Amino acid sequence: MESRTAQLNKAGELTADAAVTEMEEYTRLLLQKEKLQKECVQLDMEFDELFGPLILEEFQAQIELVRQKIELSLYIKAMNQGQDPDPEEIEKAVAQRSANWQKQLEEMAEYQESLKCRSIVLPEEMRQISRLYRKMVKMIHPDLHPELEHDPRIRELWDRLQTAYRLNALDEMEEIAVLIHQVLADSDTAPVQITDLTEKIDKLRQELHTITTTDPWLYSTWIYDTVKIEKRRREYQDSIQSWNEARTRLAVKLETLLLEWKGSACPMN
Repeated sequence: MESRTAQLNKAGELTADAAVTEMEEYTRLLLQKEKLQKECVQLDMEFDELFGPLILEEFQAQIELVRQKIELSLYIKAMNQGQDPDPEEIEKAVAQRSANWQKQLEEMAEYQESLKCRSIVLPEEMRQISRLYRKMVKMIHPDLHPELEHDPRIRELWDRLQTAYRLNALDEMEEIAVLIHQVLADSDTAPVQITDLTEKIDKLRQELHTITTTDPWLYSTWIYDTVKIEKRRREYQDSIQSWNEARTRLAVKLETLLLEWKGSACPMN
């Protein structure tokens, strides 16, 4: 194989053959990154299918505890001011202060429900999806074709293609592919040579390392192990129990406070 030194001309620049080799490597790494990102999306969804209901239950328990703390503080504030606490007003205030958390909880519940509708993709269909996506990436990926960067039609189609790819929507991808061919056929944009390939390749390798050493990619090291799955489930269940026990203690504290208030009819110090 020709050495790296031999691939440089007298001006210290890469020869055409070396540039092609680097371009091929750059393309390969881009495709690998896209593939890993898609697999990470799938791993994320598998994780959420396994533990989503428990995560939702845990978050709900956390929100309820926060609501109880707000409620208790409002009762104490009213009592210290020598006022009779108004349960309806306090309930409104609690709802207002916890509205953002409640909205987040509802969004999590909707997402969890949507996972139940996730379709199963057959191996042959998955291969078709991968082949088509690789082909489209080589045609319009922004990092491979900077000359198309400012074409709004291509940007829209690229975004749609990525979404369809991550959702395994083969029919949608095939329609997008037709549109991409049409747009490129009508375009008179000249290709732009990509510069700084060595730096770009190094950057991609670093990105790939980051992906493969962090979640959700690391889920793949245990998410198919039934023993480890059960261990993680128990951890969530223990956490939920702990939050609920804290809620019970706080409820008793509020109940005791109200009984003392009713029995004393004097402001707290």
